[in-house]
Amino acid sequence: ASLFSKDSIYPSAKLYIGKDGVKHVFEMLLTKIKDEKIKRIHVYSDYLLTEQFPKYFSDWRKRKNETGTYTQLIVPFGTPMTEDYSSNEFRETRVMPEKFSFLGSLDICGSLCSFFSFKDKEVYSIVIDSPIVAEMLTKMFQYVWETLKK
Repeated sequence: ASLFSKDSIYPSAKLYIGKDGVKHVFEMLLTKIKDEKIKRIHVYSDYLLTEQFPKYFSDWRKRKNETGTYTQLIVPFGTPMTEDYSSNEFRETRVMPEKFSFLGSLDICGSLCSFFSFKDKEVYSIVIDSPIVAEMLTKMFQYVWETLKK
């Protein structure tokens, strides 16, 4: 006997290691945005992303912006408000209080939830593809978003 009905959509979780693995995940996100015409993504991100991938992420962000997809971005206190993090026509950025600083990133894009570590040699991504998990994390993101100053 199976724990799930045959009509169920099974969630998946995968680990991608190293810089090439992380780049692969960002390309997956961009493909998801284009294929499903996603208009808004929700992101928590520290500034180590652009330290690890300065040229690649700048290029990726431009390609994402070409889709017209809007990003709601939450960054930790002390993040430099450079072109990569400040608000613009494609992104609104809000800052977590210093007490709640964090390392790493979480991108919620459709049913994909991509967790990232960019610290030193701990460069990896864990991707969970689950509509239920994505909806739960989106609701928690929206709650935090509404509590932060514009």
